[in-house]
Amino acid sequence: MNVRAIIYIDAGLSLSLMVNDGAAIAVGFSFIMLAVAGPAQAASPAAVVVPAEVAPVQLAQNPLQQAELQRQTAALRYNQGNLVAAAALLEPALAAYLESNEPNQIQQTAAFLGLIYAELGAAAVDDNNSAVALEYYQQQIDTLAVGFNRAAEVAALVNAGRVALELGQTALAQDYLETGLSIAQEVGNPTLIQQVQALLGS
Repeated sequence: MNVRAIIYIDAGLSLSLMVNDGAAIAVGFSFIMLAVAGPAQAASPAAVVVPAEVAPVQLAQNPLQQAELQRQTAALRYNQGNLVAAAALLEPALAAYLESNEPNQIQQTAAFLGLIYAELGAAAVDDNNSAVALEYYQQQIDTLAVGFNRAAEVAALVNAGRVALELGQTALAQDYLETGLSIAQEVGNPTLIQQVQALLGS
């Protein structure tokens, strides 16, 4: 079985998401957990293992504490394979951070939620459900737009553009891809620029 992602916390309380292509997203949640969604792997010596069924037990005192508990529980649900439940927890957490103008937490939560929407979109594509896939990719685009990860936003726009083309929605696909090209040129990423230009020329 392929590894979807590994979520772990080291002694410095820095959360990483190791995704299929080997890229790491540093997220920095303030709790300690090790959960593996794939083949068994050796834990880092500095990691502390927490069973997946254990949920946070602290009582939230304010919206930001509630958002933190939602992020912790979302990570547990993610590693249990319940992506929909994880997304449902992260959505209000992100809203709370946006309302409180917490840039670091916004970026971290948006990155995690964007990853989940990407996986849900890919699963829908595999199930030949392009309409549902497009909805998830649109949610990923909206999420990443507030998370300051412009390169990831371009990748989401490319995925949405591909699916829109498959659905025959050429005008929508053109909009996604032109937006993606503009952002790719803005961040100066030649690989993304070539990917978008290839789709625009197809």
